[in-house]
Amino acid sequence: MARIGIIGLGNMGESIAKALMKAGLTKDSLRFIEAKHERKTFIEKTYGLVCSKTVSELTTASDHIILAVKPQDSRAVMQEIAPHFDDKKVLISIMAGVTTANILAIMARDLKIVRIMPNISVKVGAGVIGLCSNSVVTEDELAAVEGMLKPLGRFVRIGEELMDAFTALGGSGPAFFLLFLEAMIDAGVKMGLTRDKSKAISLQVVMGTAKMLEEENLHPTIMREMVTSPGGTTIEGIATLEERALKGIVIAAIEAARPTIERTRLVMMNSYQTKRQQMISTQLIPRGISDRRVIEAVRKVPRHLFLDEALWPQAYEDHPLPIGEKQTMSQPYMVAIMTEALQLTGTKKILEIGTGSGYQAAILAELADQVYTIERIHSLAKRARKVFDQLQYRNIVMTIRDGSSGWKEYSPFDGIIVTAAAPNVPMVLLEQVAPGGRLVIPIGDEAVQDLMVYAKDLNGEITKENYGGCRFVKLVGEYGWKT
Repeated sequence: MARIGIIGLGNMGESIAKALMKAGLTKDSLRFIEAKHERKTFIEKTYGLVCSKTVSELTTASDHIILAVKPQDSRAVMQEIAPHFDDKKVLISIMAGVTTANILAIMARDLKIVRIMPNISVKVGAGVIGLCSNSVVTEDELAAVEGMLKPLGRFVRIGEELMDAFTALGGSGPAFFLLFLEAMIDAGVKMGLTRDKSKAISLQVVMGTAKMLEEENLHPTIMREMVTSPGGTTIEGIATLEERALKGIVIAAIEAARPTIERTRLVMMNSYQTKRQQMISTQLIPRGISDRRVIEAVRKVPRHLFLDEALWPQAYEDHPLPIGEKQTMSQPYMVAIMTEALQLTGTKKILEIGTGSGYQAAILAELADQVYTIERIHSLAKRARKVFDQLQYRNIVMTIRDGSSGWKEYSPFDGIIVTAAAPNVPMVLLEQVAPGGRLVIPIGDEAVQDLMVYAKDLNGEITKENYGGCRFVKLVGEYGWKT
């Protein structure tokens, strides 16, 4: 029998716990943790469940971990549980607005994720629950999640890109419907019925209509026609609703419930231009970054868009950030000094090895006519290309391959920048630098490196300069680290 751990026993967490026990899960197989002491005591006494001492203890002892905390509290929890995950555990999130990509970025590791979005009616076992998962969750694992939570209501599988739409329809829908129900009850009262009787009639109309729709597999239009006689009273009422555009109002209301997150996102984005300027003023210029073109490129490129949305608030801080696949985006200063070290002027053709998030390539695209960039990890390349397209960078050419050998077909390059560390300078890269060009690359062991700049003069002679200590992920490939 699966072992389940629930983090956060608020109303929704409690509903899930009840559903699991109803599905046959024993108390010994179900653990929980709750920050509020009164709530913890209530759950222990009411359901006889065991409260784990720590989040890490719960995670280690569970096969499925259900995250039922508020989104604003989720980062610390996810960072705490991340070290205790393996490739067999499944994380089930009910957090609104926290995407699979958000979770992966915060936990900085690959894992199986199932997102569910329940509505209020799960409390009585009649909810509708949106469900999606990432690609590493198998069909059997997804079916197992549906099976153990079946007492909550009906599951509807959707793509994650439709989760906001589901939230508007399934999550907010009950509120819109209840407003219509209130109007029905008030109408009955206006016509002389007592409020209790009007409510009883209205509720039965709703429940009976829903039951008939489902049991007889009818389309709403067909069933409506069944009770709408030509020239009758029902059609008179429908005509009144149509005159007041009821259907359009309902559609508009549901659509309006979806972009709430988008409006919040826009407000956040307006503040990022200020944050970029602050980053330049406090992190770059005081450390000696002086190339006006580099500074303008950094000011223009929206660094946060190259990160998972959960990391946007940290995008302009003075440190590297995870981008998944055990890779990182370099700190802003490192991006600026490496770019400045290329000494780009005029028309240039640049090669970047290690696309990663795509941020460095975007900076280079602001300064050079053509940027060629190589990434060996498919998922990172796909994500970077999406952002390039979003920002309309048409001068970036990307390929997926071993970058340690460069891109001979398009050489020579006026500059080559390597965003991963090699044990020694790959001679194959120096050969692809044009006379007058420069190679910028971290060189050293796995723990610490030096940022080295190799300049090739017009006669092909190479000189090198040490720009100081740095720390990068390994350059994996034929001319770098083997693994």
